[in-house]
Amino acid sequence: SYPTFWEIIGLAIFSIALILILFFSLTPYSFIPIINKKNCVNFLNTSNRLILYERSNESLSAISVIIAKNLEKIFKYAAKYDRMWDIKGSPFKSAFEKNKVPKKEHNLVLSAREIIDVVMSDKYYCKYLSENNLGLLLRIINQTNEHKLWNSCGYIF
Repeated sequence: SYPTFWEIIGLAIFSIALILILFFSLTPYSFIPIINKKNCVNFLNTSNRLILYERSNESLSAISVIIAKNLEKIFKYAAKYDRMWDIKGSPFKSAFEKNKVPKKEHNLVLSAREIIDVVMSDKYYCKYLSENNLGLLLRIINQTNEHKLWNSCGYIF
């Protein structure tokens, strides 16, 4: 009866492993990182490094998946940045004063702006989007119109 016990334990572990494999294969998008104030700078640095030094379709695709999952958040925070704050005659002392951005969100706003200005406007990334991911490109255009980013971010739009 002792070997039967181990056979039952082995069958149970094997069954649990199969169930976990099935679960993880059905929910692949649940493992895409969500950009927040703790990891925004790390994502920006990693994506810049991938675009500058490793321009493979796989790396650009990985960046696109993360950007697509976080697109609304990126554009929402980028719209809070005021690029006209340092113009002569402006009453604002920083780019965050006009939209009353809390100090704890400054890195997130700057990173979102840099993601748009540097990562999403890179020549190779734009070429990748136009050839392989038109759906994301259309979502980017819609988010640009929705958040009126032509007034608050860089000059790429």
